[in-house]
Amino acid sequence: MLNFIFKLVKSARLLEEIYRLRFEVYVKENGFISCEDCPDGKEKDKFDEHSIHIAAIDKRGILAGAVRLALDSPYGFPIEEHCHYPIFNHKVELSRKNLLEISRLVISRDYRIGKWDDPYHVVIANESRNNLKECKCNISPILFGLYGLAYQESKRRGLTHWLAAMEDSLFRLVALHGFIFSPLGAPIDYYGEVTPYLGELSEIEKSVRGLKLASEDIFHRFFEPASSN
Repeated sequence: MLNFIFKLVKSARLLEEIYRLRFEVYVKENGFISCEDCPDGKEKDKFDEHSIHIAAIDKRGILAGAVRLALDSPYGFPIEEHCHYPIFNHKVELSRKNLLEISRLVISRDYRIGKWDDPYHVVIANESRNNLKECKCNISPILFGLYGLAYQESKRRGLTHWLAAMEDSLFRLVALHGFIFSPLGAPIDYYGEVTPYLGELSEIEKSVRGLKLASEDIFHRFFEPASSN
């Protein structure tokens, strides 16, 4: 399962590769964003300079996937530009400094099951997390690794919650991997219909442990160290 290296992006070169991969997936494959908004063939925005970027690199050194962790900034969170109702209300009594928005999950088509038909590397079926033993073929090492390192970096920074905007298929997929979120309100238009969610890291940790992935090396890499804290 460990055919990938997961790393925080430090180099400008790797970040440029991520922007180009995002262009391929978000602009060319899915049409979420107009080509006119990315004239240089790179998908990026004002939130990227206030974000932590995580990359999945295969054993040949090729970028396989990435995710962005957008921190609070003078621009707020990306989701706030698209949400028509306030997401910070009585349901979310949190300091903004304890939050990040996990977004721009992208996986190269060369590393997806089915290549073209699923942007998140797995075939979404009707399996529930209770049937994990029967659907381990749907576990994505890239997604688990990217989110696992996002979890570790969030804990290191003292963050406690994740915001996310997800379509139903991605919500089911991350839940299959143990990353559980609760809806914050009605669906919104954010590059298609998505629902705003909030995830609490302490609950996500318990959920991932409950999946009984302890036999997987990738589980030990990202979640076992937290058990000794």
